[in-house]
Amino acid sequence: MANMAHVDNPETRIDVRNMRGSLPRRVGAISGLAGSLGIMVVVTILVVATGNDLFTAPLVIASVLYGEPITGFVPVLVGTGVHLLTGTVLGFIFAAVMPGIHRTMWMVAGLIYGMGAFVVSSLIVLPLINPVVMTDQTNAFVFLLAHVIYGFILGIVGSTHGIWWDLPKPLQKDAE
Repeated sequence: MANMAHVDNPETRIDVRNMRGSLPRRVGAISGLAGSLGIMVVVTILVVATGNDLFTAPLVIASVLYGEPITGFVPVLVGTGVHLLTGTVLGFIFAAVMPGIHRTMWMVAGLIYGMGAFVVSSLIVLPLINPVVMTDQTNAFVFLLAHVIYGFILGIVGSTHGIWWDLPKPLQKDAE
């Protein structure tokens, strides 16, 4: 039992000698949500530190739907919701395509996935839906940094599932 790490639930015991496997999609979605929350914290700190409004990032995201210029509480909520939903869906996709590699490599896979998401979103998605967002170098750097943070958190949270944390009861497979 010395080589077994587990959460309180004995059914989630993981043999740390054999931590190869795929990431459950539900765990990927939660990991993606955690990565999106991490982006929000870091980007908000950077935005405020550079003298911009606290709600700049969610308003920029919401501008895709509302057009520009926008202000107000509802667009902030919409931008935040779109951001969290996108990160959750990307986490789900990450889990769906994750090969059966050792858990210690999931962080590296998450970083690569985050940078891939940066490339796809900055070269394809954003130029199509909101080309103004990527017009200056600062936005591009912050955007890259945000995606690296997303991928890092995605990989860390996913790799620690069943060791440091477990799914909430309603999301577990056997929950009714």
